[in-house]
Amino acid sequence: MKSGTSLFNKTISLNLLKRCWPIWTCWLAVLIFALPLNIYSGLSHSPYWDMWHAPVDIWVEQTVLNSACFFAKASFVVSIVAVMAMFSFLYNSRTCNMMCSLPVKRETLFVTAWVTGIAPLLAADIITALITMAAFPGTVSPVLAFRWLGIVAMGNIGFYGFGSFCAMLTGSLFILPLVYGVLGLTAAIVETSMVCILSALIFGAVFNGGKLLIFSPLIYMANNLHAGVRSHNDDFGMIFYEKVELFGTGYLFCFFIAGFIFSVLALLLFRKRRMETASDTVAIPVLKPIFKYCMAFGCAVVLPVVIYQIFLQGVLMGTALAVVISLLMIAGAFIGYFSAKMLISKSLRVFSGDWKGFAIVVAACLVFVIAAECDFTGYEKRLPDLSEVESVEFSMRSYAPLKEKQNIEAVYELQSSIIGNKKHHESSDKAMYLNLSYIMNDGSVIRRSYRITDPTVENFNADSDVIRANDIENSIEACLWRCTPAVPVTAENIYDAAIYNEPRYDKYGNYSEDDLRHSEIPMQIVLSPEQAEALYNECIIPDIKAGRMTDPWIEDMKGEDPYSGVSVSIQLISVPTDGQTDYYDHMTHDGVYLSLPETATLTLARLAELAASH
Repeated sequence: MKSGTSLFNKTISLNLLKRCWPIWTCWLAVLIFALPLNIYSGLSHSPYWDMWHAPVDIWVEQTVLNSACFFAKASFVVSIVAVMAMFSFLYNSRTCNMMCSLPVKRETLFVTAWVTGIAPLLAADIITALITMAAFPGTVSPVLAFRWLGIVAMGNIGFYGFGSFCAMLTGSLFILPLVYGVLGLTAAIVETSMVCILSALIFGAVFNGGKLLIFSPLIYMANNLHAGVRSHNDDFGMIFYEKVELFGTGYLFCFFIAGFIFSVLALLLFRKRRMETASDTVAIPVLKPIFKYCMAFGCAVVLPVVIYQIFLQGVLMGTALAVVISLLMIAGAFIGYFSAKMLISKSLRVFSGDWKGFAIVVAACLVFVIAAECDFTGYEKRLPDLSEVESVEFSMRSYAPLKEKQNIEAVYELQSSIIGNKKHHESSDKAMYLNLSYIMNDGSVIRRSYRITDPTVENFNADSDVIRANDIENSIEACLWRCTPAVPVTAENIYDAAIYNEPRYDKYGNYSEDDLRHSEIPMQIVLSPEQAEALYNECIIPDIKAGRMTDPWIEDMKGEDPYSGVSVSIQLISVPTDGQTDYYDHMTHDGVYLSLPETATLTLARLAELAASH
């Protein structure tokens, strides 16, 4: 006879605890070793905080909170181990029948196993927090210990609830951790793989991944859950520490709530679970075809990406790459689909049955590749409306935002030419990368990234796309932007300025101070702030505006030796002078660093004058 209303059975709970106590003992030992002992070791052996004169409380707070973040992520492992221990009776026919024959409701059985699994984990967290407070009174405050406890506990419950849900999907104890790991990482892996394939197939495509990372909690928390110290440096290199900031707790709280939701879903599945499915790979019949198709599509997407990243990137392009990706997707689908059938049927004899499901997956993969390669969506040929473009961010060898109309039109014409020469660029084995970002009037951004033929392959044809890109990169507007720092170049802001004249090297790497391109300029001259300000405003800027301060890397590739060997370094620092703004918070560092081409005649002449005066 089933029991009445109780949702917890003490006898079953004690039996589970007796059999599985080493799990929680190990968890407690790891927590104590990693937190109190880590703090004790740090306070005793002059750690980072002592070396850089950071306040002890800042170091302790950062150590405790980073420990909490680490163990919240480590819950990914310990939680599934606890779930496997608590629900192991579901995966063996004898123990499953025995447990289900007990006079308790299924709700009672589930809640008992669930609570018995999570309670010792939380107890270990509480014991660790109390030991840490007791061991370091006045150093680890109750508030800090409570914050540590809350972060770790939320990670425990979130992953434990998710693991409980996964436990209801399978009847195999060995498959459970695979289901748990795959479902926990699927969103990030699939999104990354799809972005990689589309970027390889669609000419000029730029896709921003990471939008689905919120559905892969371990990866998301690995990237976002951490504690950091807000600090700043003064102009002498001294670090000033302000406070510890914790990032990613909003997501952790949402995942904590999701853990309870997953647990409720697990309870609902457990109530309807057919206990004869013990030892089955998939415990819910309706999920068996879904499992096959997910395995097939997952392998079809992942296999080409792995092979492409290792062997094919930069080797194949265009139609040849599309064909290879198609074949690899078919191979991946074959592996995934029939591996799933083997797991479900527990037999290797799966090839003589129905192939329709596999054919559907293959057809979907081929349609996907053909649609991407043939540009069914028109993505490759899509150009922005010039009247709606506010500016263009142009990046090849260097970056520059362009706002002048003639430069925006030049970029537009360059992109049109690149699109028209798609086959030519895809067939080249030597290439450079060009990135474009159109900033529209409404704030939207259109991004493209092109692999264009290397100039050495083009024989430096003046009409080639890479030469046109070089002309845009060396436009006066782009050169001005590259040579205009955020800090104004004034004598008050200049704290170091120098000229360097690099000698010619022979084939053995040796040089002589007498072998200078400009022998009238010594190897180094230190400039005063006033001299540097005058050099910048009276020579460098006029040379730029006259088109004489370009980056002549094309000429350098031709072997024409266009550089003068002379470089200018002006280091800047800006500090507030209003007497109210914090000095260190608003300190800004910047600088001007130029390798002068031979065409920068005005600047080189001024440097010769400065050298003579020295």
